[in-house]
Amino acid sequence: MEPILAGFALVVWVGLPLCCSHLSGGHGPQPATWVSQSCKPCRLDRTPLYGFACGFIFHDGTMSSSGEVSNQIDKAISHQRLFDNHLSNPTKFDHYRDKIFAERKDVNDMLEQCYVKHVPYHEIWPQNCTAAVKERAKTEQRCISTTLHIRLSMHKSLRDVTEPTKVNLAMDFHGGGGFTGSPNFVPWMHKPRLEYQFQKRTIILVDPEYPLLPQSDGRAILENQEHIVSWLFEQAETIIREENRNLEVDWTHTLLSGSSFGGGLALDMALNAICSSKALPKNLGIKLHVRYGLIHPYVKEGGEYMGVKVSREEAEDYSLKMRSLRDADVLLIPQAARDPPDGMFGAYSSSVSGQEDTSWSEYWRAQSFCFRLVRRNSAPPYRLAIRLDHGTSDSSVSYKDSQSLRDILLAKFWQVQVELHLQPNHEHGYDYDNSLGTMEAWYSARLE
Repeated sequence: MEPILAGFALVVWVGLPLCCSHLSGGHGPQPATWVSQSCKPCRLDRTPLYGFACGFIFHDGTMSSSGEVSNQIDKAISHQRLFDNHLSNPTKFDHYRDKIFAERKDVNDMLEQCYVKHVPYHEIWPQNCTAAVKERAKTEQRCISTTLHIRLSMHKSLRDVTEPTKVNLAMDFHGGGGFTGSPNFVPWMHKPRLEYQFQKRTIILVDPEYPLLPQSDGRAILENQEHIVSWLFEQAETIIREENRNLEVDWTHTLLSGSSFGGGLALDMALNAICSSKALPKNLGIKLHVRYGLIHPYVKEGGEYMGVKVSREEAEDYSLKMRSLRDADVLLIPQAARDPPDGMFGAYSSSVSGQEDTSWSEYWRAQSFCFRLVRRNSAPPYRLAIRLDHGTSDSSVSYKDSQSLRDILLAKFWQVQVELHLQPNHEHGYDYDNSLGTMEAWYSARLE
């Protein structure tokens, strides 16, 4: 609903949010620009701005109080600061941060050979955010929305090719239990995939940000899949060809992957969101790589977090406080691209909670990836091959989940190629620093 009349207004500016989208004069998605690997997409400094106006009159004749609208925005911004503070990694675990997220020189060396473009694809607002609140936030450039980006990465040599060149797209969903993670977070980048891009040169990575728990729930995350698919099939090639008109996407060999929670998202995208798209490229072929995929609600035994013993009572207390922040009578500002370890303890505490109202499912509040798969009756309208990788000593997601996933896929979709690779005595996330090795053959093999 858009306002048809605004009363007399006087705005008093106190501070400006530091964001390139605002400096360029707009609010929401802005044109993408190429940046070096070391430059990350700017985040918003949510410095509050203050002002007043008479109010807004809408098409249905209702009027929204200016003071009420400003109060909702003020409360949302203040509440988000509390949320950010709670989701920050607890200080008692800081000692282990550097040990777990070590520098990866070989990965950084490969990244230096690439150009990275952060492409906005969707703007998300708080649930139940009214037209009046959105209008005021836009007018006063007060940040209560989040713009989601695709991290598009290509080898530098591709920008200089002078002959028609086919390129293949590779999309990866980061893990993090739904609470944390970012496509820009170097310690979690899958090294074999980067090596494949580095060797082939014609692979372009297109890795999406997506809404995160607990400010968003599973329904919002699943709905966002459609926006990713829309960008992939309707905008990706145009953006790539803007950089070099000689580049053309070869849709017959597209790579899709994800680890842990991201593995569940990748699976769901391949068998739901993409299947529902009205813009499927001709002769589309996808190779899906699910690495220790989280396809059921996240439940694990208590024990250690970042090398420190954590009691179930402590985890439940943390999750209870997190739930009280989520359930507060205030607009929740959606979040994305949260760098670990911030948010990690939220995923851990909810996964080990023995209380239903503080469990991971309480934050997800949607059907599981496996349930959505079982419910689907028709085969994908494109060629699809799936590889499942899992370590048999995984203490976060049981390897038996991948075994049952393989059986379900083979039983439902006889046309789909499915293979399972179990790695004896390997833990969750075992393959981040693997060399390309035998994965090169799988990445390169064309679909029949």
